[in-house]
Amino acid sequence: MPMMNEIGKQSGVPRQRLSPRLEALLVEVGRCQLLIDLCADHARLALAAVARGQAHRAVAIELRKAPLEEARRALRESPCADRILLVRGDGLDALARAESAEAGRALVIAGVGGDLAAQLLARSGDAAGAERLVVQPNRHAAEVRTWAHAHGFHLRAERAVPEGRRLHLLLSFSRAQGQDPAYADLPLELGFILGPLFLRSSESCARAHLRREEKRLRALTALRPALAAAHAVLAACIKRSWSPPRGGD
Repeated sequence: MPMMNEIGKQSGVPRQRLSPRLEALLVEVGRCQLLIDLCADHARLALAAVARGQAHRAVAIELRKAPLEEARRALRESPCADRILLVRGDGLDALARAESAEAGRALVIAGVGGDLAAQLLARSGDAAGAERLVVQPNRHAAEVRTWAHAHGFHLRAERAVPEGRRLHLLLSFSRAQGQDPAYADLPLELGFILGPLFLRSSESCARAHLRREEKRLRALTALRPALAAAHAVLAACIKRSWSPPRGGD
């Protein structure tokens, strides 16, 4: 399988420079027949995915007029314009007007709160038939994990991607049957709040994220006592070198 930069050379399409956040999103998306980018902003992700050969086609959905106009200008200059569709809308219902069902779909929701992402997913019913779901929530990641667990999407990866002084969280899911092994040996509600794969990760960015999360939860427990258990588990994991407790501990 050719590497992504090799794909760009083979197709004759100049490789578009993306931010570390968008590059990481493309890695998690992998290859697909159709990329659906909801809350697409300027549609850079969709443009790059098709240009690099990761997606055969793409649909970028954005509600705001100004970013969509900028995306249209960029699309006019792209040699892949015939395989990218821009749609103005505020949810996946806009996709029904533009696309028929097909296999090999990947859905991305990035740059919005996890609470909004979960609401958009709930409105869609089945995540537009996507086999892979990648979400980059600015906050409220627990809502995304909760929705995915209840709707047959298994958690495959959790990443913290540095960009400037920020750490962007990326959650990657794939449609699967049965119990999600990511939450094995961990109380489910705590897994939703803390991120089971983050708790098991030894990567420095994941640990940096968990340290920040511990400080945030510590400050919130006075206002929201229900978070005290999650804070205690996270503080204990940090103290004993990140080994998460088992479900019965």
